[in-house]
Order: sequence, then structure tokens, then C-alpha cells
Amino acid sequence: MSATASGRSLVDVLEANRAHLRFLARSVLPSAELVDDVMQDAYLRLVDVPSDVRSPIAYCRQVVRNLALDYCRHRAVEQACIAADVSVDWLEAPGTGSLQRRLEVQEALVALGKELDRMPPKIRKVFELHRIQGYTQRDVAKQMGCSLTYVNLMFSQALGAIEKYRHLVD
Repeated sequence: MSATASGRSLVDVLEANRAHLRFLARSVLPSAELVDDVMQDAYLRLVDVPSDVRSPIAYCRQVVRNLALDYCRHRAVEQACIAADVSVDWLEAPGTGSLQRRLEVQEALVALGKELDRMPPKIRKVFELHRIQGYTQRDVAKQMGCSLTYVNLMFSQALGAIEKYRHLVD
């Protein structure tokens, strides 16, 4: 383990401030279960950090916060893919996998996001209400003041637009 200017390793600082850092991670994360994962990843990252860290506690806070944000982003991507009926098997934990694969995934997500942005507002709203928020098509029709058939048609158009990009993640 490397030592900081004060003679304590960053892992020691992490352990000494564990409650504070767990609270920080929990303020970012949607569930308490993910806090343990973030703390373990933080430990693994801090084990081999060089010894020239000026403010060990600030450094530990930043590592924990960044990892928590990475977990949130990863979860958001998973949920968006599930909502779009794209397989999430290709998703990997934050910080893992080959750089090439991560770039491919990032390109696919950007293309998918652009396609969602290009959708007409009503079609996108139908898609978001049904796939992301979980409303039935009948409820979407009532909420938007249109027929169930029209909602079904708009939803089919949204799925058709997204289908064009499925090959990017398979």
C-alpha cells in the first residue's frame, strides 16, 4: 500500500471515514445495496494510488462520488435499453471490458438516443409512457385523448425506428 503525505494509506483514510463516504455514496445511489459495491470498488482503486495525494479525504470522497455516479449512469443505460427492448447482455460493469467494446456500446447508445430525439413528440411520448413509465397502451390512449388503435400505431412506429439500430448492439 502506498502512503500519503501524512503517513496513512488512502485505504486507511477510506476505512477511517467509511460512514461519511457511505453516506456520500448513498446520497447519489438509488439503493443501499449498491453502496457496498461502490465502497469495494473504491477500496480496489485506492490500494495502488501513488503517495503524492495532497488531501487524502478529498481524494477518497471524489473517488467514491465518481464511482457512485458511474453506477447510476450504468443503471440508467440498462433501463433505457430494457425499455427499448434491446438486450442488456452486452452491458458490463463500470470500468470493465475492452475499450473497443465500450466504444461500440457508446456509439450504439448515441445512435439510439439520436433516433429517440428525432421522433415526433407524440410518438416519443407514447413510447416513453408505455415502455419507460409502464403505462398500458389503453392508459396512454386515455391520457393523450386518442384511440387505442392510434396509440398502437405510434408505438409500432417508435419500435420500428429503434429496430434500425439493434444491429449495433447485437
